[in-house]
Amino acid sequence: MPPSILEIPRSQALAVISDTHANITALSAVLSDIDRRGVKHIVMLGDVAGKGPSPCETLDALRSRNIPCIFGNWDELLIRSLRTDGKPELPGMRSALEWQRAQLGTERLEWLASLPYALDIPRFGGLVRLLHASSLDVWQRVRENDPLEKFYELFDATPAVGLDAPTPIAVGYGDIHTVLVRHLRSIPEINPAARGALVFNPGSVGNPLDLPVPSYAILHGSQQLELSLIRVPYDRDLECRRAVQSGMPQLEEYLVETRTGHYRQRIG
Repeated sequence: MPPSILEIPRSQALAVISDTHANITALSAVLSDIDRRGVKHIVMLGDVAGKGPSPCETLDALRSRNIPCIFGNWDELLIRSLRTDGKPELPGMRSALEWQRAQLGTERLEWLASLPYALDIPRFGGLVRLLHASSLDVWQRVRENDPLEKFYELFDATPAVGLDAPTPIAVGYGDIHTVLVRHLRSIPEINPAARGALVFNPGSVGNPLDLPVPSYAILHGSQQLELSLIRVPYDRDLECRRAVQSGMPQLEEYLVETRTGHYRQRIG
């Protein structure tokens, strides 16, 4: 089966957000900015919770506005407690994941487990495909410095997105927490149908790791596909106070990432 089709009027703008990571302060600022611009439709590219201090508030804010969400790798980590396939916890993350799960509760975790892998959005000229990490699965990411072949793979039909899925004119994905735009103009022999297509990453709302400022994208254009990328300053000090008051595990790592936008690898 191909990805689910999300019908949005083709003349209306679509905001694409990603990786909220339980940061309700940043999400609230971004949603307010989207509302201020008069954009009525929003899609979220996964990793709703995990990392931050406000998993319930973040998830509930998205659900209350009926914002379609895609399944991400942190969503997969969180719902492992619901599964019987025996996937192990990642080293050093058990306490953080257990804390997030305890906050969310079973019903919210089941909602995360129900999220689709991909969405196709009809636009003028063809489909825009939205994913979390890649066309392979939520753990096979495409980094900004990867060779061009990796970006062509985003357009491949695979078991994860459907072997009969049509080639989209653009692919948007999250996961790497870095704003990115790339047009595919060379090596057309890899996937001729994708030549000239657009790849974009809106960056992260809740855990940006290129600059410590949330970002998102807007798809618009009445005759052809147009893309805008927006940064939204927010109150990082307030988010850090919320984190301190929450009693969350891995607090220091989260504070460093929130204040600086620099990823800090946890050891052990």
